Amino acid sequence: MILFLDFDGVLHPDPCTQEFHFCRLKLVEDVLRGFLEVSLVLSSTWRLRQSADTTGDHLKGYFSPDIAARIVGVTPNHQSLDPQQAPSGIELYPREWECIAWLRANRPHSSQWLAIDDKSYLFRPFSKNLIVTRPDTGLTETEASQLRFHLLLHGEKQCSPLASVAERKGNFQSASKAISIDQMNDAIATRGTPADSK
Repeated sequence: MILFLDFDGVLHPDPCTQEFHFCRLKLVEDVLRGFLEVSLVLSSTWRLRQSADTTGDHLKGYFSPDIAARIVGVTPNHQSLDPQQAPSGIELYPREWECIAWLRANRPHSSQWLAIDDKSYLFRPFSKNLIVTRPDTGLTETEASQLRFHLLLHGEKQCSPLASVAERKGNFQSASKAISIDQMNDAIATRGTPADSK
């Protein structure tokens, strides 16, 4: 699954002062930590500040290291795309065209994608792949819940917070031990201690 991520109006309100930039980022990152197979592609106009960077490396520093590692690129500028290659009518919706162009070039055999954006008019009407935010607030708990729901709907496997923490640290053994301890605690709570059974 690819998630195309906008910045302005999503990760922070638009407009906002620099001190509030990325104030909503934690909401997105918290959801993504439950879905370890989701990769990120940055669709924000911030990507155009360094047009030679097709990997998004110059933007990864805004993200937590574990999420930054899942950024696999940035969308192309629709102005550089060949209009002859555009699906019928898509030229009216430039950001969706950029998303589709990236998928064709990098994931030609996958149609699984979502986008979070505050500008619905840049996508085809009633797009099932789009989660729309309000620019004056950016992402809220409501849209974060929508993202989680859509990922589940698309068949993405959700892991427990405990498992995702262990995965991020590369410590699978700790995760299995912690889960075993939880299972033991649950069993004790359910069955009672030997003293209770006398």
